[in-house]
Amino acid sequence: MPLPSTIDEQKSVAIEVQNLMKELECTRVACKDQLEAIKASPRAILRKALRLANNPARCYY
Repeated sequence: MPLPSTIDEQKSVAIEVQNLMKELECTRVACKDQLEAIKASPRAILRKALRLANNPARCYY
């Protein structure tokens, strides 16, 4: 891979890399948040099922 020949090209590449790193960090945080929600889902489903089992009048099926 050839290196940028001018300082302006180098700065442009550096800015692009910084932008990509910011985007990557945003994606990483979003994935982490989604993973936490996925991990919490079974507990939430179980709580809801137990609540409905203890109060059958609230069952809507």
